[in-house]
Amino acid sequence: MVTDDLQVINWSDYPKIMRPKHIEEILGISQRKTYEFLNDPPFHVAKDGKQKFISKAVFIEWLEGRKLDL
Repeated sequence: MVTDDLQVINWSDYPKIMRPKHIEEILGISQRKTYEFLNDPPFHVAKDGKQKFISKAVFIEWLEGRKLDL
């Protein structure tokens, strides 16, 4: 969950494999904008038909601009 006042993300609230709704919540953008963003993202998005799956570790790496030691 993201707190608006402090912009702190409690990563333990999110699953290891996130869905677009999680990205929408974290970035604070609309569902439409989220799907537009995930059509050509700057990180890997796994797809199964129309469903999209995002690794939490990969997303954190991109969002925070750092490389994680997994």
